[in-house]
Amino acid sequence: MIQHGRKGYLYKFTIGLLRKIREYQWGHCKTKSMLNGKVFIVTGANSGIGKETVRELARRKARVVMACRDLDKTKQVIEDIRREISSGELSVTREFTLFDPG
Repeated sequence: MIQHGRKGYLYKFTIGLLRKIREYQWGHCKTKSMLNGKVFIVTGANSGIGKETVRELARRKARVVMACRDLDKTKQVIEDIRREISSGELSVTREFTLFDPG
């Protein structure tokens, strides 16, 4: 159904506004409670969403086990996070993969 004229503009504006409100609310953790005594295992913790998840969990004083394939890169991520956040316990599992490509 194609909207024309003033009604069409109002419709598009309303839909656009609702989308922006949803985008603003999505992807944000609403709670800021401390996570002392909780243990989290984060895969892919040396980049992207995994890295940011580790950063936020450390900020909230959680114990985080970082499961990554590249141990050197993971150690660098821990150093980067520690420059900003001193709370939380960050540990690294040994290098692992979920399959054997050989």
